[in-house]
Amino acid sequence: MVYLDADCNLEGAGIDDMNEMEEEGSDSNINIVVQMDRISGYDSSNGDWTGTKRFYVTKDFSVSSISSTVVQDMGEVNMGSASTLQSFIQWAKANYPADNYALILWDHGSGVMYGNSLGGVCWDDSNSYDYLTLSEVASVLSTNFVNLVGFDACLMGATEVHYQLKDYVDVIIGSEELEPGDGYPYDDILNYLRVNPTATPQQLGQQIVIKYGNFYSSPFDDITQAAANALSTEFINSLNLFITDLNATIAAGQKSDIDTARAASQEFDEVSYIDLYDFAQKIQTYCSGPVVTSAQYLMNNISGIVIEEAHSSSRAGAHGLSIYFPRTSLDYSDTYNDTTFAQDLKWDEFLINYYNNGTSIQADDLYEENDWFDEAAAITPGYYNNLVIDGNYSVEYDFFNITLDVGNEIDIFLLFDYITNDIDLYLYDPTGTEVEFSESFDDNEYIYHNPLLSGNYTIIVSQYTPNPYVSYDLYIETLFWNDDIFEENDDFPNAAFIDNNTLYSNLICQDDDFYAFWATAGWLINITIEFDYAEGDLDLDLWDAFNISLDASHTAADHENILLSADYTGWYIIQVHDYQNNDNYSLIAKVSWVDDVYEYNNDFNTATILPGYVIYTNLTCINSDFYNISLPSSTWINISLYFDHAEGDIDLYLYNSSQFIVAFSVSFTDNEYIFYNVPAAGNYSIEVDAYEINLNYTLCINETTEIWDDIYEENDWFDEAVYLTIGAVYTNLTAIDWDIFEIYAQVGYQITITLDYNVSEGDLDLYLLDDLLNYIDWSTEIGNQDQIIFTPTITGFYYIMVFNYENNMHYNLTITQEPTPGGGGIPGFSLIFIIIGLVTAISIINKKKNKLVFLR
Repeated sequence: MVYLDADCNLEGAGIDDMNEMEEEGSDSNINIVVQMDRISGYDSSNGDWTGTKRFYVTKDFSVSSISSTVVQDMGEVNMGSASTLQSFIQWAKANYPADNYALILWDHGSGVMYGNSLGGVCWDDSNSYDYLTLSEVASVLSTNFVNLVGFDACLMGATEVHYQLKDYVDVIIGSEELEPGDGYPYDDILNYLRVNPTATPQQLGQQIVIKYGNFYSSPFDDITQAAANALSTEFINSLNLFITDLNATIAAGQKSDIDTARAASQEFDEVSYIDLYDFAQKIQTYCSGPVVTSAQYLMNNISGIVIEEAHSSSRAGAHGLSIYFPRTSLDYSDTYNDTTFAQDLKWDEFLINYYNNGTSIQADDLYEENDWFDEAAAITPGYYNNLVIDGNYSVEYDFFNITLDVGNEIDIFLLFDYITNDIDLYLYDPTGTEVEFSESFDDNEYIYHNPLLSGNYTIIVSQYTPNPYVSYDLYIETLFWNDDIFEENDDFPNAAFIDNNTLYSNLICQDDDFYAFWATAGWLINITIEFDYAEGDLDLDLWDAFNISLDASHTAADHENILLSADYTGWYIIQVHDYQNNDNYSLIAKVSWVDDVYEYNNDFNTATILPGYVIYTNLTCINSDFYNISLPSSTWINISLYFDHAEGDIDLYLYNSSQFIVAFSVSFTDNEYIFYNVPAAGNYSIEVDAYEINLNYTLCINETTEIWDDIYEENDWFDEAVYLTIGAVYTNLTAIDWDIFEIYAQVGYQITITLDYNVSEGDLDLYLLDDLLNYIDWSTEIGNQDQIIFTPTITGFYYIMVFNYENNMHYNLTITQEPTPGGGGIPGFSLIFIIIGLVTAISIINKKKNKLVFLR
């Protein structure tokens, strides 16, 4: 079951994932059903329909078109509604019953928290950004049990998420970290499931993690993924014991040791989440007493439930389960207390105890009595946690003094829960004059001030109405010495305007910095930030004028770079993210016209008409380049694309006059080549596609006679299939196009078909079909061999297809048979694969390539 919520900026990824699933398709043992919701404005392919459709996924060879059967067109529905999810699961189970059920929730995810709100998954932009909360997912699954739930979404590998679903599912898969936009490699996963239809939920979960880890094997990928059995009673007991001993450790005076352990623990992009195992391990390192033993007990239980875990080298401390542990009380949200996990366990009580240094808040703070100007407590910039304002019978005030110089700008944050009590914030200058105030009927107050006088300033925290023992935090930061000329450019509305092609140096990132610049459609945008990674890691993001993500660069290096073509003329927004604070970085946004003389030739309608067989040099591929050429029939055409792969990977496609792909070449090496026997004269289109931007390529087109096809040509379609005898080896075959063969197979024999070739010359795939052209089996490995072993259930003719995924000049085909003594056949096992969300790998037959487009 695939609940594919593409009603968001991941729409294009959803289209690609559907094609990825269609690479394998349903068969007699596996049913793949998808409920997909789309939105306008992101991907115009496949009819650019919006609304929601239910599909039964079938196999096809198209790399871009969804051909699966539309079982139901539902119109626009709210994918963020629990009732929509429940309807989908019930429909899938009723129409496609199975022995095991897998549910993949596919879209953006937030983990247990979403800012100060409860977290969830599957945001539906067209329905007021509604989303499925964890309690909603749990409620649906409580009456609709599934064997496996996979969150193909960011940040869902949390202990709190696992706890919420523990009674309703056998296996849960989630990532502690952000997921790349491509998410799961569905083709690889479904290929495993097709070959192993009797896999247990644990085995399938393990393979999803393994395939995911292999897919994102680059050292620049910041990924995690883990599959785990449902939380056991022993796991919960071990966590409760660990919490108890943590509180005892604070009481024993080791709070600072816990500080050190927390600071050393593995964090993720959302820094309020840390790895639970790594934290327990760090507690063992820095603390003493009973907590060392209970930490080991918890670590053993985590290892016991985690089936498989994968992480990149940059997330070495990831072990499968994160937990909410904000750095300071300023980052802690009281809404967390409302989670099922916090209500059932005492983790939230530990956090409050930790932030409060192990003391009760039902007492006044250490700055009392600071109830008037002459009693003001002297403070300096910094964090002041768990302060108390106690107005039992009348309104209470807390006064603080801070020394400021002229130009020493200051931010003052007063953090509190409005439901507990409304408190306000005021600032007085050295003359006793009120210069700033913040009064609202909401959580928190904020003041910014640029002093015109030097001296002692007074901060006043005032209750609006009397209330005893009200807790609050005070955070004060000065900006005079540690911020740059563009502050306060801390969000989209306050982005600083910068000039193109100008280097800005000595910039400071103590928070997120935003910059706006202008670019013309079709021009190349090249953004670079440089900094000393050892002084603090920074990340780079690019957004359009509507705050929609366009690209990102999040590496562990001394620089970040984004290179892409401007899609529109207008303002673009740069975000420099303080993954870690850094007091010195440089920024340049280069915008330039670097395309070639044939632009704009970005689609079929604007394709450049080529006069004939010539060599075209000094070409530039920013997105896609299209060329039209008239080709005569019955001729061999050689199209060569020369480029340096290290400068950017590009791919080559040939379309007929109906805009259907008839040949292609996609690899991760220098150069691409197409050899094609033109069946009919007419206009053909060549596409050079920028898998990555490449600023220099050469296109060569010529007619060739140096193509030696094998003796069985033209066996390019089923009505031209060549009959082969079982029990022979066929050598020196050539795959310039598709090769179709026919065999006669009898019941009572096991048939083995082996395709041998050198993958370095081009990848081939192997398919078996019956005489009605129904797929029986296939092998699409990336290696030097593909093999199919099958036992006919009907005596008759069968088709073998050798598919030239990439042109390969030489292959051998071996067909053997042996008796099957006891009969047998494929076990009758069925699994419905439910996918909720949106993830994709963009490729030809979505097998080899992936682009990190969005994060979930």
